[in-house]
Amino acid sequence: MKKKTAFLFLFFLAVTFTLSSFNSYEGDGPEPLILNYIPPINNNNNGGGPRIPAAPIYAEHNGYAVFFDDVFGGCSVELLDSDEIIVWCGYVCDDGSINLPSNITGSYKLKLYVNDATYAGEIELSNQ
Repeated sequence: MKKKTAFLFLFFLAVTFTLSSFNSYEGDGPEPLILNYIPPINNNNNGGGPRIPAAPIYAEHNGYAVFFDDVFGGCSVELLDSDEIIVWCGYVCDDGSINLPSNITGSYKLKLYVNDATYAGEIELSNQ
C-alpha cells in the first residue's frame, strides 16, 4: 500500500511539474503566440454559426518577427492598441513570417484575417 501511495504521489508531482512548465515561458528564444477565433457578429440571432469553436492558430514571435505556418502566407494582419485603434497593418510573407515595426512598444492585439475568419491574440513588443 505504501508503494502504491508513493508511486501515485510521485506521478502527481511529475504531472503537475510538466503542466506548469507548459503554462509558463522563460527564455530568450521565440515566445508562443496563440490567436483565437473571433466569431462574426450576427445580428439576426438565427443560430446559424458553428456549434464547435474553431481551433486556435499557434505562432511564435521573437522580438518584432512573428512566425506563422506558411499556409497563412498572404493573409492580412493588423496590430491594434488598447483602444482597438489600428496602429499598423500588413501581410504575412509566403514563408509565414512577418516583421512588425521596431518603433512600436507595449501590449497590442494582433489580428490575423484568414479568408472570412478572424483570429486575435495578445502580443508584447519591446526593444530588449
